[in-house]
Amino acid sequence: MPYLGIRIRKKMILGFLVLFFCLVSQFCFAARSQKDSRTRESFQFNLRAGWNLISLPIATPYKVSSFFALYPSKYMVMYKWDNPTNAYKILNDSDYLELGVAYWIFVTGTQPIAMTITGNAPANRTINLPQGWNLIGCPFIGEIAAEDALWPLQKGVDYGIIWEYESGGFSQASVFKPGRGYWIYMIKNSTLVFPLELIPPNGTIKINNDSTYSNSASVTLNITAEDNQGGSGVSKVSFSNDNINWAIPEDYAATKNWSLSSEDGIKTVYAKFRDACGNWSGVYSDSIILDTTPAAISITSPLDGAVITDR
Repeated sequence: MPYLGIRIRKKMILGFLVLFFCLVSQFCFAARSQKDSRTRESFQFNLRAGWNLISLPIATPYKVSSFFALYPSKYMVMYKWDNPTNAYKILNDSDYLELGVAYWIFVTGTQPIAMTITGNAPANRTINLPQGWNLIGCPFIGEIAAEDALWPLQKGVDYGIIWEYESGGFSQASVFKPGRGYWIYMIKNSTLVFPLELIPPNGTIKINNDSTYSNSASVTLNITAEDNQGGSGVSKVSFSNDNINWAIPEDYAATKNWSLSSEDGIKTVYAKFRDACGNWSGVYSDSIILDTTPAAISITSPLDGAVITDR
């Protein structure tokens, strides 16, 4: 009997271990699936000759030397603001650019340069903001109102004025733009958590206000989209005529002039939406019948050549 008891206990332990590993595997798969739903993003910097105040709009850290690999002779120096010492720190080639941090960079010469970086969509970022001036970057891939980006911090209570630098001068900022850096004055010590938003926006698309027919391949797309409550906001939209080849994402707007494929018949247009955190929605669509062939008219009465007189 003791031997049987040991065998039973072994089976129970083995069962519990199998159940445990199954649960762990499911959790890891769910976490991996959630992570994989994040998209890889590309962003183009347009840097003017002279000083630029930039930030990294992707979660993938970039080495300074890699950042300027295409233009090794185009930048002279790069700084970041160091809060503990209240002074600027020069970055070395081996240092990394990080999400949520702003950097001053000086581009040599007289011509602007454009360069594209690619990496994972923005992720969680916690930034400690001591009382006084702080230099931060926009941690979103799309534009977002400054008050929404800084929520739940309140303007006038936690922070005051925000400055941006563009075209050689400073101006007050009300919108955070990807790739830009900002000076923000903190009224008191605060911690800012840029949320990792995983819920994509949702939307609708209608062709010519949901018409059944169109006699022209040139149509108007009527679209609506909204992000989840507390989300980063709808930023971009992309369209397709076949759900395979997609147009370059563009700024979200309520209407879009669009061309259907030219052959008559049922036409479907597809749309998908992206929020400022880089989450793409599912695909939405609407269909319309394209009929560009003029109606054929035949006259059966009166007969050709007949004379009609009034009576």
